[in-house]
This record gives sequence, structure tokens and C-alpha cells, in this order.
Amino acid sequence: MADLPLVSIVTPSFNQGKFIRQTIESVLGQDYPHIDYRVVDGGSTDDTIAILKSYGERLQWISEPDRGQTHAINKGLAQANGEILAYLNSDDLLCPGAVARVVQHFHDRPACDLVYGRDAMIDRDGHYLKMYPTAEYSFERLIHECCISQPAAFWRKRLAKIVGPFNESLHLMMDYEYWMRADRAGGVLEHIPDVLAHTRVHRDAKSSGAGKIEQYQREFF
Repeated sequence: MADLPLVSIVTPSFNQGKFIRQTIESVLGQDYPHIDYRVVDGGSTDDTIAILKSYGERLQWISEPDRGQTHAINKGLAQANGEILAYLNSDDLLCPGAVARVVQHFHDRPACDLVYGRDAMIDRDGHYLKMYPTAEYSFERLIHECCISQPAAFWRKRLAKIVGPFNESLHLMMDYEYWMRADRAGGVLEHIPDVLAHTRVHRDAKSSGAGKIEQYQREFF
């Protein structure tokens, strides 16, 4: 057990009290024993803080004003001690066994720097909608469309040291830009067919609410 790598997972949070308990439970309920999990909250005014306090010492968290989601992710990852890193938004979920599957892949594929699985998208109430269009990795495919699902992606700390932090000037798609930089930095990115996560699609989500993603994609490209 002592030889198993530590996996650090960061959840950026702001006023997602209606979903965050499910997110936390999906991480704490993993069957992998070495997880460093922390929530970086931006000063929520709903019931998020009460929920975080209810976990006692089972959960590391802070709540203070920040400069947005990307800043919160970077703050959490800067404190992370794990050899394997990831972030999970406060309305998304990890599937049972996801972390153990990722660790096994990194063990079997020591040259791999980033691995991502499949992602089953769900609605506000947790009902299945569709699969995120992940695919076997190539940089050409990534440039054409984001074939990597963020909540189903994990990467080694050695890659993060080369790539640096997420770009805080991006309000959306900071993950997409990060994957591009990871490839250009020489990272080895690989896809596995396992369903590792659920992305929640709802009106209040930045990436799926009110059609904002299409406008932002046009500006980004």
C-alpha cells in the first residue's frame, strides 16, 4: 500500500451547494486508498460551507474570495502533494473505481503523462443524456475538436511541472488550452475506453448553460 502513488484531486467551488455533496461523495467513495482531496471555494453564500464543514477531517477545504474558477484550480494544484493530478468541478462526478483504473494505467504505461477515459453526461437530476465525444488521441484530432473530457482526465505531476498552471485569462476552455500545451511540451497523452466520470449539464453550468459555450468557442478559435 505504501508504494501506491498519491492522487491529488481539486474541486473548485462557488455556490454549487445543490450538487457539491454528490461530487464530494464520488471522490471520498473511491476504492483507492491514497487520495489527497481538497475543495477550493470562492466564498460561497449558499449552503456550500455547511456541507464542507459536515465532513470534518475527511476533507481539506478553504473558502475565500478568488479570481474565478481557473484561479481556484491553480491554487489547489499548487498545494497538491500527489504524483497524479486532476480537478473535478463541483457539479461533476467520478465513477466508482475511476482512480484505481487510472493508477493502474499509469503503472502499466510508465511513458504516459496524461490519461483520459470516457464521460457519460448527465442532467440536473443525474439522468443519462449522452456520451461526451472522446476519441483515441492525436494532436490533429485535438485541434479539430476537444476529444479529451476534463473530469475524466488525470496527469502526472512531472507533466504539470513542464506545462505550468492553467491559463487564468480563460473563463472557459482552460482545460482545452492546457491539453494543447501538454502535447506541445512533449507529453504523451492516451485514451482508455473506461467510463471514468459524469459531466452534469444544467442551466447554471458555465459550459452548458444558455448556449454560452458556442459563442466562447468561436471567440477562442
